[in-house]
Amino acid sequence: MHIIQVMRPHVKSLVPLTVVLHGGITHLRRRTPQKAATMISFVFWNLAKRPLARAVATLAREEDIDVVVLAENATGRGPTVSAISAATGTRWHTVHHSDRGLSVLTRHSATFVKSRYDATRYSVLQFSLPFVPTFLVAAVHLPSKMYAQPADQLLTARQCTEAISTVEHDVGHQRTIVVGDFNSDPFEDPLVAAGAFHATMSRSIAERRSRTVQGQNYPFFYNPTWGILGRHSGTQGTYYHDKSHVGELFWHAFDQVLIRPDLLPWFHEADLKVLTAWNGHQLLRQTGIPDKSSFSDHLPLKFALRTPPLGGDQND
Repeated sequence: MHIIQVMRPHVKSLVPLTVVLHGGITHLRRRTPQKAATMISFVFWNLAKRPLARAVATLAREEDIDVVVLAENATGRGPTVSAISAATGTRWHTVHHSDRGLSVLTRHSATFVKSRYDATRYSVLQFSLPFVPTFLVAAVHLPSKMYAQPADQLLTARQCTEAISTVEHDVGHQRTIVVGDFNSDPFEDPLVAAGAFHATMSRSIAERRSRTVQGQNYPFFYNPTWGILGRHSGTQGTYYHDKSHVGELFWHAFDQVLIRPDLLPWFHEADLKVLTAWNGHQLLRQTGIPDKSSFSDHLPLKFALRTPPLGGDQND
């Protein structure tokens, strides 16, 4: 009998597979070390309809990204996934692309991703990766304040949340993240209102799972993106707006990730980053604001899920 250890491709984990050769028969058996975990890295970027496929490709390579979510991806599904595949030396797959340019691409096989709900401005996908509990990713690009009233934004947020709740009920769990351009700051009604995303800045409050408002129960999301606003150092948002308004915030955190309480053990605050440069791409001007003439008026948001392995040895 001969035993060989191999690593599962495209799963960033220290969990080996044991290949057992016995009597001419090959068996794959997973050995699960203590405290082993898989890291799945994500990035979201609103491309502002600019031809940035090469920049996205080098970002995916340099930051070791597993899932890329894009808004306003005017280049389309073909050129972007081809550029990432060429840059990383790995075959990537487009698992969602809408007419409005909302795209989800991954280095994992498309057979591991299933569309659960599609609408004009959002999509809910189920990820069923090897040796990892299934989870949901909702990609969103909600209406802009330039073209929609606050009531329109709130309505779309409510519709999206209802779709997510429907899918969660169908799959029987709430291991869900929502990522994208919400076109609202973390403190505005589409994000914080019960009946909308109901996302709180407090991890401990989100761990309560839900609260009752006027006799109805509403589940929480946790919104770590609050921490980007008002920082004393580094970039203080993902989008910069400077007009002669009486009240002007300048920096906004329109690009966000929301996390259900069931996924909080998978999320580490240190993994959340606003990216401003990689491999020669400098996204900020010397003044410290986004260089929208060369790149986008939005900055990319990177985060990760550190998923626990499924317990015990199992056959592949």
